[in-house]
Amino acid sequence: MKSAVVYEFVDPNSAQFRNVRKSTFRYCGEVNSKNRMGGYVGFQNFEAIQDASGRWVVSFQKEFVDIFCREQ
Repeated sequence: MKSAVVYEFVDPNSAQFRNVRKSTFRYCGEVNSKNRMGGYVGFQNFEAIQDASGRWVVSFQKEFVDIFCREQ
């Protein structure tokens, strides 16, 4: 799951995760990574879910994260 979250990041090896939690079908959490200038950009919320084929689908869109990752 983590490699899917950072797949398109400029520096995926610099990724820092926090507040990651798993529900039955998805992971929710926050991720931070370095940009092209070498500085961290700040934590972003994400949600990741596996589709029927087992491929991870990741969203950073606030609308989805707010709906699907609310604290229960």
